[in-house]
Amino acid sequence: MRLKKLSRNKLFAGLIAVVASLGLLDAVLLTQQHYTGKLLPCSVTGGCEEVLTSKYSEVFGVPLALFGVIFYIGMLVIALYYLQLRKLWLKQLLLLGGIV
Repeated sequence: MRLKKLSRNKLFAGLIAVVASLGLLDAVLLTQQHYTGKLLPCSVTGGCEEVLTSKYSEVFGVPLALFGVIFYIGMLVIALYYLQLRKLWLKQLLLLGGIV
């Protein structure tokens, strides 16, 4: 029973690490776009440039995507530490970050 729970927790942390990596990649690309001014292609719908260049895309001059970079780095680090150490408080941080 304990082994099954341990592997389920390991799968959970691994899944969060993968999602955090994808989110980090996206946030880095959006942050790069903000500072270089190059518009990224938007294949799903049109109007992406309107969102990325609006006055709501920054908070105190800092692009929102940069906050995403910080968040996803934190989630990735916590997930990788949990996979190594398997401490309860790291799992609780992962759950809290998943809620946010």
